[in-house]
Amino acid sequence: FYGWGIGWYPKSERGASVLKDPSSSGQRSVGDALGDWERFRSTLFLSHLRGHDRPRSQQDAQPFVRSYGGRQWIFAHDGDLAADYAQRLPLGDDPAFEPLGRTDSEHAFCWLLAQLHARRARSLADVEPADLRAWFQALNEGGKLNATLSDGDLLLVYGDAGSDRRLAWS
Repeated sequence: FYGWGIGWYPKSERGASVLKDPSSSGQRSVGDALGDWERFRSTLFLSHLRGHDRPRSQQDAQPFVRSYGGRQWIFAHDGDLAADYAQRLPLGDDPAFEPLGRTDSEHAFCWLLAQLHARRARSLADVEPADLRAWFQALNEGGKLNATLSDGDLLLVYGDAGSDRRLAWS
């Protein structure tokens, strides 16, 4: 793989930490960074390993973290959205939902946060499961989408509708 990232909520609080290296290759770099595992304590971890053979910039590396609604959110995406994703998924004029980088994945994350904001929802628990499913299906209509999203209290996992493989969680 080429590049990796891991996000977690230290001591299971709502403030997230993200450690990522967008340009490393091989397992040694991950092992070196996480070798002192005793300092990582959380009930929830999200990770992303990049399989492409080209490095990403720090702002384009996953997982992404954003503050919204008095908590920090973590998002990771596997897949590719169609080239017109920015037109299909407008972010509006609020600069709070403007991506830092240039990836379809971060745009999808910002779009999800904008949907939460439009509903005045401050957590995943504030949104009906059918609405969350509809948002992820709207993203999935524009390409391949396997994604994880957490608000620090809950973890949402979405598996691509066109895949014969299903994501599992417990």
